[in-house]
Amino acid sequence: MFEHEMKEKVQGRVKITDFSFGVFRQVIEFIYTGRAPKLNQMADKVLVAAEKYDLGRLKAMCEDVLCKKLSVGTAAEMLVLADMHNADQLKANTLRFIRANAAGVTETDGWKMVETENAHLVSEAFRALVVDSVAAGK
Repeated sequence: MFEHEMKEKVQGRVKITDFSFGVFRQVIEFIYTGRAPKLNQMADKVLVAAEKYDLGRLKAMCEDVLCKKLSVGTAAEMLVLADMHNADQLKANTLRFIRANAAGVTETDGWKMVETENAHLVSEAFRALVVDSVAAGK
């Protein structure tokens, strides 16, 4: 980009429009220091940026934060986020949480949205539930 006569080289800057200043500041801070001090407040958004820019360690840090925030009310949203951004650790933990709390999670508005917009995730959760039941001898 900076080797050819592109707009970014001529202007001496790159304009990033798909992330807020706050999110990108966390990304830059992580690149320079290995830390992202405000990750707890915006881990979901930073996860998206970490995935886009292939920052595996930052992505793992985001997944850790998000796993700690799993609840009946957030499980559906976390499952979709994990699926969309290849967050395997978050997805596995969320599926495990859903299996343990299926009665509550499936009653949420978030889960109803998953049923209509992400049916493949419902299938994954159901398969995991069946495997657990078979393993437990139920």
